[in-house]
Amino acid sequence: LTSTALPGLTSGCAAAVYSPDGRSLALVGIPTALYIVPLEGGGLPRRLTVEGLDDVAVYGGRLDWGSDDRLYLAGRPGLMRIAPTTGQVERVAIADTSLRLAAVDMLPGATRAVVVTTTAAATDHAVGFLDLGSGVITPLGEGVLGRLVDDGHVLVVRADGSMVGVPIGPNTWRATGPTAPLPDSLGAITVPALEQGRLHVGADGTLLYWRTVQGGETRPVLVDRQGIERPLPESWTGRNLIPRFSPDGARFSLEVFGQDSRTVVRTLATGATRTAGSPGALTGRASWAPDGTELTVISDRDGLARPYAWRLSGDVVAPMPLYDARPVYATEWSRDGRWLLLRT
Repeated sequence: LTSTALPGLTSGCAAAVYSPDGRSLALVGIPTALYIVPLEGGGLPRRLTVEGLDDVAVYGGRLDWGSDDRLYLAGRPGLMRIAPTTGQVERVAIADTSLRLAAVDMLPGATRAVVVTTTAAATDHAVGFLDLGSGVITPLGEGVLGRLVDDGHVLVVRADGSMVGVPIGPNTWRATGPTAPLPDSLGAITVPALEQGRLHVGADGTLLYWRTVQGGETRPVLVDRQGIERPLPESWTGRNLIPRFSPDGARFSLEVFGQDSRTVVRTLATGATRTAGSPGALTGRASWAPDGTELTVISDRDGLARPYAWRLSGDVVAPMPLYDARPVYATEWSRDGRWLLLRT
């Protein structure tokens, strides 16, 4: 990989998402403006003129790129369907006009989405399915985060951090039975868009999340589809951040945080664990490469927070090239593994 700054963009970024084919990046800048950045061919970012675009950095909003090659932006103005070539806006009508969309997660086919709704006063939040054709939202219950686990279940996280599994019908997209509560809590959810790093769902539906315990410490918890918890090392008690499964679900990573921090990777089948870290430094915020052969971690072991490539085959942790001296705080891979987004 080689690093290059996005040409012509020097301000901040409130939201970013890769296109389904991995060839473009859409981002909402600060001040608010929508850009399409070509990742191939060296072209300049295109600023789209989007009528009614809200200040996402101030008022919040979620951006997604659907399989129909349309951008979907949820926020105060409702749900906007935006053509990435022209910026033309189509507002998706919501049948219940008293609701505001706080988040949208497009499902394959781009005819439905998992949404989080709230009221104008932002006092109540609920998770549901939105039918983009009719505008009808089928509620699944109170919640500030919703995640489709598979064709038969949705994981809902409530404002107090409690979690429930909701069984759904794949054709009706409605709850088909009582919710299954998890006897646990992530801790109070204050900013939902920032709190999704507390949990991750693997390819087989296994759930990995924080358990908040007395004193503000957290422990990683691994629960399979039958609701059975797998024991994890007690030595990880402390603060455990950003749990992430490998793309094939065979391993997971998390950051163990203390006076310094380290990233651990555990193989589920054998329990084998390996660690990357440096005394007195931070090594965390891991993201998996799509092929599962390496992770990108952020470390300040040399004084500047920058990305490192952790190649698991040889346990080699090597610095990645940078284009300037700004610290990097997070990374995100494109689906095809050809691009790595650096957030400074």
